Amino acid sequence: MATDSGFSIDIDFSQDVDAGSRQRPLDGGLVLKIGRWLPWNEQDERGQPVPDQDCWRSLLEWMSDAWLYLRHDTTEPLRLLGKPLSNNPALWWDEALDRWDSPDYDSDRASKEESDLVDWLNNHDISCGLPEKCGARVVFLRVGAQCMVSCPDGSVTLGLEEALTELTRCGDTLAERLRGSTLPADQALVARWKSRDNTSVEGRLAAFGANVQVLRALRSSEALATWSLELDAVDPNANPLLLAARACQDELPTDILSKLLAQIREIRERPTPVVDELARKVTASLRRSSRTKPFRQGYMAAATLRSRLGAATGAIDPVELLDRWNVAVQHLQLGTEVIDAVACWGGGYGPVILVNDDGRHAQGTNGLRATLAHEIGHLMVDRWDCVPVCDVSGLRSRLPHEQRANAFAAELLVPQDEIKRRLIPGCQVTAVVTDLAAEYGASRQLVAWHATNSATELDSRAKGALRDLCDEDDTWS
Repeated sequence: MATDSGFSIDIDFSQDVDAGSRQRPLDGGLVLKIGRWLPWNEQDERGQPVPDQDCWRSLLEWMSDAWLYLRHDTTEPLRLLGKPLSNNPALWWDEALDRWDSPDYDSDRASKEESDLVDWLNNHDISCGLPEKCGARVVFLRVGAQCMVSCPDGSVTLGLEEALTELTRCGDTLAERLRGSTLPADQALVARWKSRDNTSVEGRLAAFGANVQVLRALRSSEALATWSLELDAVDPNANPLLLAARACQDELPTDILSKLLAQIREIRERPTPVVDELARKVTASLRRSSRTKPFRQGYMAAATLRSRLGAATGAIDPVELLDRWNVAVQHLQLGTEVIDAVACWGGGYGPVILVNDDGRHAQGTNGLRATLAHEIGHLMVDRWDCVPVCDVSGLRSRLPHEQRANAFAAELLVPQDEIKRRLIPGCQVTAVVTDLAAEYGASRQLVAWHATNSATELDSRAKGALRDLCDEDDTWS
């Protein structure tokens, strides 16, 4: 049964024979659809999918073992791989292989990255549950309250519960075929499937991607002595403390992370009716653009917000906006430049943006404006779907919601229409970019990147000047 977003797994069992009388009760013809793609199936002369005939026992085994990761894990292995890859998780392995095969790439680093990525794919790539013959990668990645389902040809995004419901239907169908079997292995597999959600708090946290040892150390610190790891542990993604801890556990030493989490604990919920209403209108404006590239959605969302604010042109001050909307902005010094800001909302927290004054971008005036504009993008578009309760700014990511927030920030600060109006053939590119940066309170690098992506018709000389500006120090100061 296909979901509204085009993801389905159907298995046709040609013979309805009691499982106890068959040696292979899970033999059947499987058809998997992701949008318009059939990653595991050929098509007949009428364009209909040809079921893949096989025994699907290993599929049920994989779903039973990977279930907690599919439900709770929103981590991406991109930071493990250094330079970001594409935004299609089904392509990450091949892209990583190209990187590891480079003669200039450190072999020890490549070995560690390969091990980490293999572990991640084993819990997110359903092709690991195929029979011995290898099929195309089909990768599931939770993104907030949504789920990306990806194959090499493309991805669809649907609600997390919608994706899990379809997987549950498939698993229940397979488990039902084993009902009545007297074989111990069959009985054990059915029990594994039925108990897939039943595990310890630490088991859920491990599937969520948290380092349990780090969490134990944090809980023993004076600042977090009364913090219970069981708080909202049924869904760790609903807990800002756990989300921030997981995002930063590999970036910050325990004492600094403890300081950050203690600050988050002090946050109280604030009424923000104006920003809530604006967010509903901005989100509604994107509903017909669900298939549009994320960065273009970001441009559209920022343009909609500017229109709603009556500020189609001219500079916008993110600090003034947030203050007007009753969104708190608090400053702290973490002693590291890795993290620019942490934004929290929902679950009784905020909305609030904690700015790390030592952050690589946030320590400069223009960088701070870009960081806050990025978080406004999440407030407008992602709070109820992609990023429910917490976002850490400064860590590399190529996931769609982060691409969208980056594009939103650029368009909110410097409208593309103004760039196109000034960046005309024969102009002095560096002078125009410098003037725009000064007028709109943005870095030259941000303006140059935004201009490069604006589809402005420029000659090779102008494009070269923009490339040079894009390569400037990326502190956005």
